[in-house]
Amino acid sequence: RRGNRRKHYRIVFKGKAGQALHDISSPREYFTGLLGGVKALRALRKAGYIHRDLSTGNVLLVKGDQGKADHGVLIDLEYAKRFPDTGEESHNVRTGTFEFMACEVDARDFLFLPDTSDDTVVPWFHNPIHDIESIWWIAVWDYRHVNATMRSLFRDLAGRSNFVHSPSFFLRKCPEIPTNVRHSLHAWLVSIRSQYTELESLVPKQSHRTFDYNSVFEAAIRFIEAILKEQAFTFPAEAERPAGFTDGLPPKRQKVQKQDDEDSS
Repeated sequence: RRGNRRKHYRIVFKGKAGQALHDISSPREYFTGLLGGVKALRALRKAGYIHRDLSTGNVLLVKGDQGKADHGVLIDLEYAKRFPDTGEESHNVRTGTFEFMACEVDARDFLFLPDTSDDTVVPWFHNPIHDIESIWWIAVWDYRHVNATMRSLFRDLAGRSNFVHSPSFFLRKCPEIPTNVRHSLHAWLVSIRSQYTELESLVPKQSHRTFDYNSVFEAAIRFIEAILKEQAFTFPAEAERPAGFTDGLPPKRQKVQKQDDEDSS
């Protein structure tokens, strides 16, 4: 029969169970969990994989005990794929949770290629920068209530693409986010855009395999650690959220499949 051949399994963690990020109200705990998620992505990359399905439900905060610190863990490796693997057939499925999907993943196309007369065609491929862009959208998820622009972002991939292409738009449109946190998130988004530009400048020359993906994870870790150094910051309280805006449910995964993706998982 045609269709996805999927493996169903359970991951058992030794010790305490974690709490999904969308169930956490403390910014410090939220970003602590997110930091652990990025470190887990870095470890996954060193093992030769990318995740491809980041969401607030796939990063958990595990509370420390017996003197151990709180830390984040990464789950749901169902759509993890070996990387590098730039074969066109291995990237023909758009995976991810809609609210956090990287813009290029939605388009399944390079969006930062340089203007060039070179007509060499390199098939689009899912790469670690897409996972880190998803992490950035998770980072701003709990600020989605602050104004109309932020509320619309998680329903509108075109609006998110505007943010990635012009990070200053985020800086101007979101003054309600605490200043230092907003500037750290803006600098991080500028870094992500620069990483896309650097990688895709190598694509026409077919030298993109030389790109240093480790720098992508190190930058994300550095920006999240800067946010965690803030002495006091909060997510919008329920009372501060606009009337009639009741999206309390966690995001739902939406996957679009065009062809079989037989080697997923």
